[in-house]
Amino acid sequence: MVHVFLVTALTFSLSAMAGISKDFEEYEGGSEATERVLVDRLLKNFVVVQAAGATKGKLNRGTHSKGVCAKGELEIEDIAKANPTASKETVESVSKGLFASAGKYPVPFLRFANGKSVIGKDTDPDVRAISFSVDLGKKGRQEFSMNSVTIFPVESLTAFNLFLEAEIKPALAGKAAAAKETDPTKAAEVGKAVAAEALKKYLAGLTAEEKQILARAKALRDQVTSQGAASYRQKEYWSGTAFKLGDSIAAKTWLVPCDGVTNHTTPPGAKEDFLQEEFKSYVSDKKNDAICFNMYVQPLDSKKMELNGKKYSQKEWVENATLDWDAAGVDAYQVATLTIDQDSLLSDADCNDPKNAIDVSTNSLPEHAPLGRINRARSLVEQQSKTLRSGK
Repeated sequence: MVHVFLVTALTFSLSAMAGISKDFEEYEGGSEATERVLVDRLLKNFVVVQAAGATKGKLNRGTHSKGVCAKGELEIEDIAKANPTASKETVESVSKGLFASAGKYPVPFLRFANGKSVIGKDTDPDVRAISFSVDLGKKGRQEFSMNSVTIFPVESLTAFNLFLEAEIKPALAGKAAAAKETDPTKAAEVGKAVAAEALKKYLAGLTAEEKQILARAKALRDQVTSQGAASYRQKEYWSGTAFKLGDSIAAKTWLVPCDGVTNHTTPPGAKEDFLQEEFKSYVSDKKNDAICFNMYVQPLDSKKMELNGKKYSQKEWVENATLDWDAAGVDAYQVATLTIDQDSLLSDADCNDPKNAIDVSTNSLPEHAPLGRINRARSLVEQQSKTLRSGK
């Protein structure tokens, strides 16, 4: 089964990768060909991750597998009125693409989810996410995907591969060894021991630089997945990776609850499906106010931004998604308000239907095209995930 999936994965790499923006991007390894090798490797790794996260033999998404869905509306603000202290030049620079003029657009699909690739407990520490699709009529769709942390915790495709392989290789070795044992207790012990030895062997084969990259990736993973479960509607969300804002600006997006209330504390005694049930209960009660988020854009200003006393180039800010724009003092401007309609829950079947998968790398206006190596790889990984889940 895995071998068949790997063949499918490789076919995606044959399609041409999108050209890069010379102002904001550079290929990892120095060339498109070098980066493509890393993307091919990532596709193979995500096939294994997706297969491992299957529920009763049915494939889930490669990440963010457990979620709940509804419908809503995105209202684009009059940028000048929403940002009264912003200069005329700033207002003009932000008013691009979807944000060029005030108006309301339906959001036919919106999904809150946990970050993990397996269907686990909501109460487990994890990053949370929101993704949604804006229906622009004849112009198509503009889609957004954001996480409840300010960064994307992977600095490069190399780091992504090392991190996944350090999880995959021991797990597969341990599972294979355990399968040979008939006694469950002994199988668990053997599997654990073989997995530990496989990890030791994998690490021994890495260069000193690769070990450092892997250590940073693991540390950031632990940092971003430490959040508790309060409520999906009581969190801030950031895009993590950068996107165009018009022709000459790189920016990130940010959502803040309209009432300003945020909470990351898991209630005592919360059930394993707490987040799903809390959201469904809230949206189903018409007495409750509609869930609301203010949406901001954060334009990159490399001359002004500084992180831990260090300056970075525009390309570094875009290509390394672990650099925290918020901590670096990026400015933010309100551009829209996202509301979730009461009594608009989608069924679990519709929520998990591959045709409803959000793809920010494909479904974007040219003025909001994705930037950076994570987004370049994301496009192919998401296509692969959707295809595998569809069984096509």
